[in-house]
Amino acid sequence: MIHIHNHDRQASTRYKTRTAGAMFYACSPPWPFKVMIFVIVIMRGYAVPDTHGTLSLPLFQACYWSIVTLTLAALLPSLVYSVRCRKTTTSFVSQTMLMGVLVGISMCTLYKHSNESRSYTCMGMLVMCTHFLFMMCRAVCISPLLLNYGTGIRSLSAMACLVLSFVLGVRLPVQPVHGVYTMAVLFSGECLGVVTFIVSETLRACADGLEHFYLLRQN
Repeated sequence: MIHIHNHDRQASTRYKTRTAGAMFYACSPPWPFKVMIFVIVIMRGYAVPDTHGTLSLPLFQACYWSIVTLTLAALLPSLVYSVRCRKTTTSFVSQTMLMGVLVGISMCTLYKHSNESRSYTCMGMLVMCTHFLFMMCRAVCISPLLLNYGTGIRSLSAMACLVLSFVLGVRLPVQPVHGVYTMAVLFSGECLGVVTFIVSETLRACADGLEHFYLLRQN
């Protein structure tokens, strides 16, 4: 019994060490994934103009709210029931919600800004949303105890990433490839991930400071 208890304690310590302060969404997906998107964009750039695709507002809303629904369904059991490390799970949940909000704001800004930026909205949504789903799947794969029902969440995230890649890849508009804009969009997911981590850690530090100040006043 003592040996089993010590083994569980060591496993819990390793889990907390591996996931403490993790930048869940600031990592980059595998480079073949980026190369695949870049090749699709180039091929669409040289496609026949009559076969151009568009990203309509209903499709835009359907894709985004589908991801939001999937995310809430994945996070809700871990918010209601107990998990291995509440602090790490809370950090992941806060970063996931912030990342989803930032993706929505970025996409709405691109969609409404101008016709030139709107032509990159479909590609931007493809990159950001697949980055979001891929990083969620990666986090659960690395730390299976991060969320409850991790196996199901991993499978659903991977399936949603593939379906979304196909749907938005087909709808990519035919457009001349602009190197600067294309590279900026390709790395937009990592940039939003870094911003998400900074905001999340800033909020956590402020909350810890307020808690410490409140405890000092109580004493």
